[in-house]
This record gives sequence, C-alpha cells and structure tokens, in this order.
Amino acid sequence: MDKTLRTRVKKEPDLEKIVEEFHEVLELTCRTSFKISRSTKTASTLKSVSWWSEELRTLRKRVNAIRRIYQRTRDIEELQEQRKAQ
Repeated sequence: MDKTLRTRVKKEPDLEKIVEEFHEVLELTCRTSFKISRSTKTASTLKSVSWWSEELRTLRKRVNAIRRIYQRTRDIEELQEQRKAQ
C-alpha cells in the first residue's frame, strides 16, 4: 500500500484528491472492522424500579463517598477507626 500511495503521489498533480480518497478508504475500513457501541441502546434497556427514590439515590451516593474516604485512610489507625464508625 505504501508503494501504491507513493506512486500515485508522484503521478497525480492533485494531492488533495489522493488524501481525500485515502481518508474515505480508511474510514470505511474502520467502520467495517471495529464494533460501534451505542450508549443510548443500553440506557433504554435498563428499567427503573418503582421503589427506588431520589432519597435512596442521595443516600447511596453519600454512603459510597464516605466508604471511599475510609478506604483511602490507611496510615493513621485512630482516624481509620473514626471513619469506620462513621
């Protein structure tokens, strides 16, 4: 492919045309080779449950934040015990 491109660049006076064609081929190759994931599809398949409320969401975020703080506390045992109790 490198040889082909080099030959075309030497023969073709319009370099923009070659670059544009190469870009199109490269883009088409990527589209056919790589899987494209769509986030909206997974978001629409997740169903909310009726008993989950805004209050529970807030409490869950708070608990997770406190847990992360506790998990980062390793050096000072007194502070670790205080955060564990919290």
